[in-house]
Amino acid sequence: MKKFLYMIVATLMFASGLFVFGGCAEQTNLGVVELPYYDEEDEKTDYNNSLFYRNDLLETGADPCVIKVTEGEYKDWFFLYGTTDTASCTAYACWKSKDLSNWQAVSICFSPESASWGQASLWAPGVIYDPSDGKYYLFYSAQNSASGYYKTKYLGMAVSDSPAGPFVQYTGVNGNGDEITLGDPIFDIRKAADAPFFQTDYAKETESYKKNTSFIDACPFIDSDGSKYLYMCRSRNAHSSNIISVVKMTDWATPDYSTYTELTTLDRTMLGGSIRPERSETKINEAPFMTERNGKYYLTFSINATTDPEYAVMQAVGDSPMGPFTKVQESEGGLVIGIDYMNNEWDHVLCCGSHAFVMDGDEMWIVYHQDRNRASEGLSGVGSNNRGFACDRVNWVTNQNGLEVLKANGPTTSPQPLPSSYTGYKNLAREAKVTATQTVDGTTTDIDEATCKLLNDGLVRFHEIDIIDEFYAEGVVAVTLTFDDYVTARSLVIYNSCMFDSAFYRVARIDFGFRKEIDGKMCYGTARINDMYYNLEKYSQLDTGVMRPGAPLIAEFDELQINSVTITFVCPDGQENIGVSEIMLMGK
Repeated sequence: MKKFLYMIVATLMFASGLFVFGGCAEQTNLGVVELPYYDEEDEKTDYNNSLFYRNDLLETGADPCVIKVTEGEYKDWFFLYGTTDTASCTAYACWKSKDLSNWQAVSICFSPESASWGQASLWAPGVIYDPSDGKYYLFYSAQNSASGYYKTKYLGMAVSDSPAGPFVQYTGVNGNGDEITLGDPIFDIRKAADAPFFQTDYAKETESYKKNTSFIDACPFIDSDGSKYLYMCRSRNAHSSNIISVVKMTDWATPDYSTYTELTTLDRTMLGGSIRPERSETKINEAPFMTERNGKYYLTFSINATTDPEYAVMQAVGDSPMGPFTKVQESEGGLVIGIDYMNNEWDHVLCCGSHAFVMDGDEMWIVYHQDRNRASEGLSGVGSNNRGFACDRVNWVTNQNGLEVLKANGPTTSPQPLPSSYTGYKNLAREAKVTATQTVDGTTTDIDEATCKLLNDGLVRFHEIDIIDEFYAEGVVAVTLTFDDYVTARSLVIYNSCMFDSAFYRVARIDFGFRKEIDGKMCYGTARINDMYYNLEKYSQLDTGVMRPGAPLIAEFDELQINSVTITFVCPDGQENIGVSEIMLMGK
């Protein structure tokens, strides 16, 4: 109840113009005043969900595909499509959201007709909006029910004028002159058997294909020049492993089979190569997604089984949407999102994969599934296929080789700032000048600029092997964010170190340089929060000395005009240093 009282007191004081210190008729310098705040740290469900979200996995499902609608009835809504996690999976549902976290069921957007070639095991939909014709295309995999095709999964396509559906399975004569009926999938690998880059020779045999070789996880992609591509996963019914491949599409109903190309080889960084990935892939490269940036193409994909705690999203980079692609090693930033396999004692999150990226203004997000079976909540801590939808922010980072790579601020299970398009508050810390000092044995020294920049680069470190660095300092550490002009602040979000031995236990003091108009006169002063304690018991395993990284210390308060904030940490006795992964100041 304490933090609710803080919020009520703050609201009343601001509304009355008192703000703790009373009127301002005869002075403009108010000195130091107490800032009431809300710390987001009581019961499990007790946080402000108008400003923050938490990956509580409330919606059951897996393999999410997410788009943001840009026109029409659902303009500015996010739409999510996914596997329903039931044994039969005979239809696709869709959800809508304004904030990527709170999802509302919309409809059963696609259910195959009784005469369709595939009516069960509908997995991993891929949905795209094509501005050239204003239609939405849903690609899906399903189990072929035709005689001789038992347990074989093919790819189909359905189309709609609305993101909410209903999507209708495509029928007609495509650009190849093939008649596509309800009994035909949209992609028939037998017609790609003579493609120059078809790697698996024995799968050219029609009967082998019919009975064994499946294709799942369709991902449509439109390049900047308007060219269309369909990425997919060749499943491992008749193979020792599965791989990712691509075919160029003349239109969404017409694969150019001559272009069919296999893109990955299990346990190798590239086709025909001898270099092995640093992180084991067991038998799986699946769930592809394609992203282009600055002339580079990023093929992101999941490795390991969906029930393996180390199910994770990795990336490969190429100069063409058709490849070739080279997998990025983990030590070079290749892991997009997943658990820390170097520290397999994580108990708060597992099985992070099968994803989609979505842009929201200048913010990039990854939407993926996590397994609900969290050991930190008293469950078994092994993959269960009981999955739910999660999301986290994504950044572009330049690695040690000068290559930009994708890095998620995740996986998270703690409160995180909602999208700025929803709250109206963005991360102002990115615009601030950051300085810091450390005082050891009475001697104060300035911390170099490069180290200070680690505090507001937008990046949170999650893994022992990582290209993301953290800020480290000794003794009494004062970090100051300074702005050229006053900004409106709403909350301060301070991310702890991902290293237990460097974690801070408390923030001794937070000082905001603020101004406020009271009785028609602009008043200035320092608004102070004293002694905020980090919930180390909640966000680490004290007995084993392992952090549950990505969990911030949050101070939320009524809007406050500030031009600086100084955060003072004190290194705990017996600890060599303190680490801070990132500071975000949410405001406008």
